[in-house]
Amino acid sequence: MTHATVRIIRQEHAALAAMLRSIIMLLEQHRRKGTPPDFAGHAVLRGRIS
Repeated sequence: MTHATVRIIRQEHAALAAMLRSIIMLLEQHRRKGTPPDFAGHAVLRGRIS
């Protein structure tokens, strides 16, 4: 693989890891509050997933 390819893969990995951390934080917040998460209502997550 070229250096550019490795760089792109690392950037994509970092973006996916950030999204997963966001989802985990969202779930932890809802667990503390005792409320169910509403993924459909979160524009930030919808924007990242699309």
